Amino acid sequence: AIAFTNKVAAEMKKRAGKLVPEFSQFLNVSTFHAFCARFLRVEAHAIGYPANFTIFDEDDQSSLVKDICVSMGYKKGDDIVKESLRYIRNKKMQGKYPDDIVPNKLRPNPSEKECIEIFRTYEERKTNMLALDFDDLLLKTILILDNFPSITEKWKRKYDHILVDEFQDTNDVQYHLMQLLMRPDTFVYVVGD
Repeated sequence: AIAFTNKVAAEMKKRAGKLVPEFSQFLNVSTFHAFCARFLRVEAHAIGYPANFTIFDEDDQSSLVKDICVSMGYKKGDDIVKESLRYIRNKKMQGKYPDDIVPNKLRPNPSEKECIEIFRTYEERKTNMLALDFDDLLLKTILILDNFPSITEKWKRKYDHILVDEFQDTNDVQYHLMQLLMRPDTFVYVVGD
């Protein structure tokens, strides 16, 4: 079962455990990010990361982007810092890394070139630190499931039922992840407003 906050996931697991106490130890209830972190602790070797990779929170991400901007001649308080952070998060929510981005020629963004350069440097430095940010947790899980069939089959066999709470808040990346974990006979339950 997937929920959008750790608090809701814990509450769901507690309630489900009361309904089926004999199976409570087998219930996997978490957020998408927590599921992916758990997945990557087991499977990250497939893409060259150790099981003990570092997870960057938003403060770590912001600090790294500020350092990159300073190294490019900007100040930590310049608009490009916040714009780059928004840009990186937005592109990752679309499932894109720097090499996937084609600048919009119809509505050009004057600072997009700098944002892409900052994004590229951010990814290089983060990779060198063997770190992943929250968005990477989903994207790297998808990368593995898309490219390593034996790993995908192993994880598909684990889940006969998948439930997603607040399904209307699921984005395309999360939905793709869900699809990669499903077999033709997987039961999918969605709960929404």
